[in-house]
Amino acid sequence: MPNQNNKNNMNILPDLLTDVFETYFGANYFIEDWERLRDFLNNPTFPDRATNFREQFASSILNETITPSILEKLTDIECETQKEVNNFLINDIWKQLYGDEPIKA
Repeated sequence: MPNQNNKNNMNILPDLLTDVFETYFGANYFIEDWERLRDFLNNPTFPDRATNFREQFASSILNETITPSILEKLTDIECETQKEVNNFLINDIWKQLYGDEPIKA
């Protein structure tokens, strides 16, 4: 669960999106086992989680709500520009989870 300071700083991001980034792409842990994240998202106890995350993630890419400073606070990954953030989000995360499916909210 995100700490309160990060949550206050990132109140423009939905909690699920923030939680996934902090947990699975955080400072000390960048997942290489994508199945672990898929299992979390597809947990039958929370049947809407995968859909909600996908919609929130797509919206954050399309609306550029994950800025370089927010990405760094969530993950310690440094990007100089919004273009670098977008490339990271799309190429390193979206394509791992959704392949070449279009990004649409």
